[in-house]
Amino acid sequence: MQHLIIRNIGPIEAVELELNKINIFMGPQSSGKSTIAKIISYCLWIEKNVCLFRNSLDIEINFKNRLEEFHHLNGYFRNDSYIKYESDYVCITYNPQEPNACTIDKKDRIKNYDYKRAKVIYIPAERNLIAVPGWTSFNLPNDNLKSYTVDWGFTRKLFTQESPLQINHLNVNYYFDDKNTKDYILNDGVETLLTSSSSGIQTSTPLYLLQKVFCQYNKELAKNNSFEDSSTLETVYQHFHFPTTRQYGHSIPESEYFWYKGKYCIVQPGMKDKVIEALDNYTEIQRVQSVIEEPELNLFPETQQKLIYELISDATNSENQITITTHSPYILFALNNCMLGGLVRNNIPEEDRPTFESYPSWIDPKLVSVYEIQDRTIRRIQDEEGIIKDNYLNQAYKDNINEYVGLLNYYDDEE
Repeated sequence: MQHLIIRNIGPIEAVELELNKINIFMGPQSSGKSTIAKIISYCLWIEKNVCLFRNSLDIEINFKNRLEEFHHLNGYFRNDSYIKYESDYVCITYNPQEPNACTIDKKDRIKNYDYKRAKVIYIPAERNLIAVPGWTSFNLPNDNLKSYTVDWGFTRKLFTQESPLQINHLNVNYYFDDKNTKDYILNDGVETLLTSSSSGIQTSTPLYLLQKVFCQYNKELAKNNSFEDSSTLETVYQHFHFPTTRQYGHSIPESEYFWYKGKYCIVQPGMKDKVIEALDNYTEIQRVQSVIEEPELNLFPETQQKLIYELISDATNSENQITITTHSPYILFALNNCMLGGLVRNNIPEEDRPTFESYPSWIDPKLVSVYEIQDRTIRRIQDEEGIIKDNYLNQAYKDNINEYVGLLNYYDDEE
């Protein structure tokens, strides 16, 4: 359960929703879809930090300032602004009219160490910054763009000329040359610098790479979280009252001790497996919570569709969660294919299913929420089965066709 309320922030007047596995927000420019996405990302980050480190006081004191700084929301807040995010682990409330503007209440599940560590990724629309020569020398503020470039800076090193990343929707491969610190694209055997590639490749490559890396390469990334691991391990050790400084003799049964990431741990009888599971959940990424701005940027409609299939497939058989902002009808078309496939899967012979390109991405529509921003609030644009119904993009298409038909009345094809 993840319940979110936003009131009177930027262009948003009143929004209330339950976060789903897949969340889509569509709307015109400056309508507030990115505002919603940024607040979702920020609340997920707070939830992770409170669960891992158990310290909420600093976050409560600096809630508004950090949100404004990190997501460029300066000037969006008013005296009657309000945010409430509630999950199984925390309840975060921001209300400037209260003595303590922000409060974070921890729930019993956080006390029981049931949380599974998430990687919260915010992929901004300005993601082709990494294709600008000399971007590593930019003095970026402590914001979402800097966080994105830091993630890109170390994840790209996983892919070498000998072991490149295959980017399916672009039909190219990517690799990083550590010797000259340059990024390369391989297209039909032709090698090109990422900085010299097309705009579609420049905006889509980092999005695809970050999503794939954090969804599929968790073990390889564990070493990059050494500080977080150390702090988190100590927190978990203290919770289970582990002695960690003395060495123990051979009198202790093997079932009551183990060695874990540099620590010698003693547990109560019958607790070993449970404790190891808790330590894994807290020190290794178990799921990815992605927030992606406009994945369609600079992409041909067919490529947009293939990218959405890739993104949805990352979430279908896992606990991953994706939030997307868009104003592309082709994103919605592709998403409808995924949901309709999920509805009719059992009606299609098993041998025929792979003939549909969307097959790996078929998903139960109940796991998808699609919202249209309208009049400073939102409305869900799915029918009872979950399929996307009439929306402002459809209406824009109809208006365009109607104007075209009207103009045809004056077209003389005999001239």
